[in-house]
Amino acid sequence: MMQQTLYPSTKHHNYNAMTPKSPPKPSPKYATALHMIFSIDCSPYQDWQSNLLFYSALRIKQPGHVTRIASGCSEEEIANHQRWHEEHIATMSTRFHIHFTPKFSSVKDKDGKDKGDYKYFNKPFGLRHFLEHSPFMGLDKEGEVQKDDTVIILIDPDMYLLRPITHDYSNERDVVIGKPKQKGRKKKVAHGVPFAQSYGMGMSWVDFPLDYITGDVNSPAKKVEKLSGRLHYPGGPPYIGTARDMHAIAVKWADFAPRLHEGYPHLLAEMYAYCVAAAHLELPHELVDSLMVSADTVGGEGWPLVDAIPDEEVCEVAMTANHEAYPIPNLIHYCQTYKVKEWFWQKRKVPKDLFTCDKPIVQSPSPDDITAALKGEEKSKMTLKRNAFVLCSTLNGVAEAMEYYKEMHCEGENVNMERTLKLTH
Repeated sequence: MMQQTLYPSTKHHNYNAMTPKSPPKPSPKYATALHMIFSIDCSPYQDWQSNLLFYSALRIKQPGHVTRIASGCSEEEIANHQRWHEEHIATMSTRFHIHFTPKFSSVKDKDGKDKGDYKYFNKPFGLRHFLEHSPFMGLDKEGEVQKDDTVIILIDPDMYLLRPITHDYSNERDVVIGKPKQKGRKKKVAHGVPFAQSYGMGMSWVDFPLDYITGDVNSPAKKVEKLSGRLHYPGGPPYIGTARDMHAIAVKWADFAPRLHEGYPHLLAEMYAYCVAAAHLELPHELVDSLMVSADTVGGEGWPLVDAIPDEEVCEVAMTANHEAYPIPNLIHYCQTYKVKEWFWQKRKVPKDLFTCDKPIVQSPSPDDITAALKGEEKSKMTLKRNAFVLCSTLNGVAEAMEYYKEMHCEGENVNMERTLKLTH
């Protein structure tokens, strides 16, 4: 088996400089300790996503702590991001944090030399680093994660929160789950009962070389059958589990991901590796459809909740995240292209300098704009309505986040509060 350094030493780096030595008290509004984390690098492209995610957590009053895990930053980048976090993020809430890690994204050849980069390695390795080195968590003398009852919520940076994510999925009004998964389902996260969002990634990982990936010819992952496994393993972010379970998964996930990537050097390699790690540890997940919406034609997501909102109200509900009026998904994973008439969203078309004083604020459609666009579109109305929900939510969310930034940090003649920036193809 190829030998390589899978877990770099951090002894020469102060990667934990941003996390307070005395963590703030947990949010008093929620009894279960929650900690939401997301893994990201230090590029300007992901900086605006991070700022928007923190703002959405503030806006919906996400309980517990929220931490950005920033991997592979230079010393200069660490200093700059530490300063930005202290001045612009920690001022939103003392429960918002940043945690620095080494670079984990290098792809190694058989001699252990760098031959490429797979940025999604940062997710398993960053999760492990956080659980083992953050003063919020850490390991005890026996090497077990401390505060193991804390519920860890791992999401992606390109996600915008619409309502809080917690450990409880017992409210049938809020939760959409496919019929095959409903029988005997567990409704709350607990030790041995992790949850995740359903993803349409199938069970192809069972045909991968699991002996090599797991390093165990008797791995329990080899016993998982495709048909029954579909009920518990094709999941992705948000991943939700107790710190005890998430640490066990993180150790195996970080171990398995590079090996799986050797034979499958493509997008989703780290997600398949998560499935293998969970199966190896015999930790079947409760898969929930309604944690997110993303691609407008994909099943197994929270779109039935959006479809049930009246056409004339869909934009306003999306803009206000009014969960009291209608049940809505927990978040939007804005990784696709969305379009209704002249309104458009594609994350790579978003300017990287959103959070500056002189940048004009992003325009967003009004409820009247969307109502007019949906009229007479019976053939494609469902697709347009789903696109409208994402556009009204994300564009308005960006605009609100920009306004919040300017109100909190800008003054003088150069403050631009005009909503004149329209995203285009």
